[in-house]
Amino acid sequence: MIDRIDRKKAIKNSIDYVEDVYGSLNGLNLEEIDISDDERFWLITLGWNRIKKATGISELGSIFPSTERVYKTFYVNSSNGEVEKMKIWNGYNGE
Repeated sequence: MIDRIDRKKAIKNSIDYVEDVYGSLNGLNLEEIDISDDERFWLITLGWNRIKKATGISELGSIFPSTERVYKTFYVNSSNGEVEKMKIWNGYNGE
């Protein structure tokens, strides 16, 4: 077993990273946490809401824009805590 940062630090680093990249996010939540089989990476999945782009005339004039949930998995180096990769979360079949 290698020395590694704890999961709370990995989560905090992921949140700091995503807020640095995207700014303040609506409904930002921890969705899933795992560690890679070789224990080199914490896999931190975060989700947040974003406004969907209007696709039709009825949506253009809406006071309440539609939102969608976005999920991303962050690969946090378990030794130094650096976020090394961000991927679109593909559910249980994609990772």
